[in-house]
Amino acid sequence: MFSEHDSKTKLGFVRQKRSGLTQEQFEEVLRAFCFLSYFENQFDWESDYLMSKLNEIKKRINSIKFENMLFVEDLKSAIALWIDDNGLVSFAHRSLQEYFAALFVSNLNVLEKERVYTKVIQKFSVPKSVNETENFISLCEEIDTLNYNKYYKLPLFKELRGLLNTNSDYELVKSFLMFFVCEINLPNLVEGDNEVTYATILNLNATLVYRSIYFHIDYTQKIHSLLTRKVYSGYFNKCSSKSKLNSFTSKNKRGKSVVKYIDINGEVPRDFMDEIMQCQEIIEAIRELSDYIDNSIKSCVSYIDETQDLDKGLVDLI
Repeated sequence: MFSEHDSKTKLGFVRQKRSGLTQEQFEEVLRAFCFLSYFENQFDWESDYLMSKLNEIKKRINSIKFENMLFVEDLKSAIALWIDDNGLVSFAHRSLQEYFAALFVSNLNVLEKERVYTKVIQKFSVPKSVNETENFISLCEEIDTLNYNKYYKLPLFKELRGLLNTNSDYELVKSFLMFFVCEINLPNLVEGDNEVTYATILNLNATLVYRSIYFHIDYTQKIHSLLTRKVYSGYFNKCSSKSKLNSFTSKNKRGKSVVKYIDINGEVPRDFMDEIMQCQEIIEAIRELSDYIDNSIKSCVSYIDETQDLDKGLVDLI
């Protein structure tokens, strides 16, 4: 990749690297650095950070010797993957950091891959990380397909399956609500007919929802939209609710107001469930999610079994 990148940008002229590392050694160090920095949410780096991480890497990979500054200069000049903006270093293209981080994962041994995918699941359970995950996850799927399916995708779909009760439509909808949302804020009227607008109508069970959002977002976005429309229409206003002090933004002012909300922590109120069960569009959307989970588990298991059988068959030939 280094020679290819250089030839495209410098008309085939491959410059001498000052660090003295081979291409393979260079890539090994770069993979490790990208993995560490990506999972520390460090996307541009000052000199102290660079030196600290490179020293850590050299302690772990003690067979590779190099001067830190020469390694950095090679990445900025000889290979031209990094740029320096007034002392702040970063990749010329952000996606390259994710690419080399995914390469690091793909080069781990099987036991470490299982550990790292478990850590990836934990890390991406944080809502603010969601926007940073999609490209990295898709790269892992492409580069490390078997282990991605085995240690990342399948465990998350099995977790989703365990959260949704398919004994009946009633139990399915109820279990979905307990998985997806903890509170539903009901619209309020203040100062005449100015409707309160909340930042969120549905307060999600963030940790559970975001763990696997990469897979279910197309389905849960639809359900979220259907639920929100019903809430705004006043459909659930007669259901059991509690009161709390909440910030609001009305047409003419901002402030705080006592608002009503439906509490779904631990149990879904019966009258709310009765109303939801009259909403066929919501029920059907949750069924579609459930079917998608089942089909994805079957597909994932089938791929893992076929790939492992193929590998075993090829080894048996020798």
